Amino acid sequence: MLGMPRRGKLVALSTMAVGLVVLVAAITAGKDRIAEVWQIHILETANLEAAAAAAHALGQRRSVRAVVPLVKTMARFVREGQSTPDLFFIGPATILPGSEIEELPSGCERLEFIKALHDMGPRTLPGLLGLIQDSDSMTRRLAACVIVLELGSSPFG
Repeated sequence: MLGMPRRGKLVALSTMAVGLVVLVAAITAGKDRIAEVWQIHILETANLEAAAAAAHALGQRRSVRAVVPLVKTMARFVREGQSTPDLFFIGPATILPGSEIEELPSGCERLEFIKALHDMGPRTLPGLLGLIQDSDSMTRRLAACVIVLELGSSPFG
């Protein structure tokens, strides 16, 4: 009879330890997804500089979920007068497939969007093709330019 309370305490402590391990595993597994969602939120709501930093981070993560928000954010900056469509594509080596640009020069924040899409590779195409049917003409145009860029041609001659 004396062994019974001790055994119950041991079972309770073991259950608590397993629960703690599961909680830590869930947090560890979910932190990347939480960071991705946060960066997409920044991308969609912040100014050009902060959005470019978020685009860079999403490109490093190769976040395919960010394809549509990336292009729609580019279109938003064009509509708001903070950029023109061609400024997203002009730059060193124009970030064509096969080019390896690790860091962009200062003042090239707009190129972070294209570099992020390029870093994600061919997995961006389904999202980009879906944007071709978007109701916003600038979103359609930018998506088409990114598709052409990924196929290896310059979209502006």
